Amino acid sequence: MRYWTWLEHVEKPLPDHPLHLPTIVNEHRPKVARRERGETQAANILSVALDLFAKHHVASVTTKQIAAASKVNSALLYYYFKNKDDLFRQAVDHAIGQVLLRFEHVQKTAHGPAEILSAWLNLHLQQVELIRKFVKVAVDYASSESRTAETDATISRFYDTERRMLCQVLQEGIETGDFAQVDVEQTATFISTFLDGIVIRSIVLEGFNYAQSVQDLRTFLSHELQVSIQESTSFPME
Repeated sequence: MRYWTWLEHVEKPLPDHPLHLPTIVNEHRPKVARRERGETQAANILSVALDLFAKHHVASVTTKQIAAASKVNSALLYYYFKNKDDLFRQAVDHAIGQVLLRFEHVQKTAHGPAEILSAWLNLHLQQVELIRKFVKVAVDYASSESRTAETDATISRFYDTERRMLCQVLQEGIETGDFAQVDVEQTATFISTFLDGIVIRSIVLEGFNYAQSVQDLRTFLSHELQVSIQESTSFPME
């Protein structure tokens, strides 16, 4: 069963010549190479920007600082992004996409709902630094005076996708008899909220044992669902 596909939520760009397909592929290779270099450069800017937004308050980070840290001209930022708000939104979306695309890759090699659920917990261990950055900037943004509907929707999409995936996994596990009967919506919300909580605590509380808390969640879910949700080595995360 395919639980979800992150790519379904990404707007696909139109081809350069939607009505006139090229007949000689070689003539268009330089254009493709330039586009790929541009995509790589934009992705680098987004990663650098996320680092700065997570390290400092979102409001205090300037486009000049982002350009300098990315080693590009400030004017180039406005080639890729409309303004700072657009850059911030895309940086958040880029981080979310990295996490969910990694999980989408893993779920294709997992076997059954228990392993899918285990993979989601594994991801919160292996991608913890990226998830911390996302949570940091999301919390900072939530208390800012420059919230936008687009950015709100971007952040909500992560939680909506997570909730939908968890609900589908839990429901299938119950239907196949792999999981004990539980309230699907309530359990999905609990898992999501617990993971958010330990990420925030790991940011706030020095010395907090984040990995042990993930293991505690595994133990709790194994008891509630009456199935082993222990870490699996049958599928790679990298």
